[in-house]
Amino acid sequence: MLNPPFQSRFPVIAIDGPAKSGKSTVARNLAKKLHVIHLNSGALFRAVALQAKRNGIALEDESAVSVLPDAMQFVFSLESTGETTLRIDSHAVAGELEAREVGEWASSIATYPKLREKLLLIQRRASDEHPLVVEGRDAGTVVFPNARWKFYLDAPAEVRADRLFLQLRQSGELKADEDSAAHLAQISADLAKRDLRDSTRSIAPQVAAPDAEIIDCGDLSVSEVVDRIAERVGPAFSS
Repeated sequence: MLNPPFQSRFPVIAIDGPAKSGKSTVARNLAKKLHVIHLNSGALFRAVALQAKRNGIALEDESAVSVLPDAMQFVFSLESTGETTLRIDSHAVAGELEAREVGEWASSIATYPKLREKLLLIQRRASDEHPLVVEGRDAGTVVFPNARWKFYLDAPAEVRADRLFLQLRQSGELKADEDSAAHLAQISADLAKRDLRDSTRSIAPQVAAPDAEIIDCGDLSVSEVVDRIAERVGPAFSS
């Protein structure tokens, strides 16, 4: 069962939303502002997908992929800077998980029920050890359905495509002399496919929780969204 009754020991802020809605940057900065652990559920799926690739396991092999977390140790630690470090088997992995293709791999395995159950338990165990800002596709609907604070961040499709295009250009994955219009069109198409896949999957679809506050981030800066959420949760979050 993916959604049994559950109440975390420590307070949780659940932030959901589609790709490039700004939820990762907002969640990271919010957690830093509140000085609590930032848990990116997507990073867990990315780590498993990357591990499968390294082990020569086909992502289509659901059984083999779904047992991988059994041999992986996930540790979240809060650094003195306020940043959260995710370590897999004692190795910090953040930089390795940011590639666009790793995100696509993660999305392709996110429908595996056994894998979702195992990663759900990892997230819930973390909430028994620390206050959390959790971001994902189903943080407020499935993983932490009883979280007191739930937010769903969204932005128009064209804004999200522009953000991803700029990110890829800045990271060097897209060169300045390449056809920008063609790349932007492909990025828009890829995001649309991913949105459809994530929102229509039978298990834990990407939707806003009924009691979530929906924030349109299209015209808001990261700091504006972070401040809005911090004002909502107030000092009660750490009490």
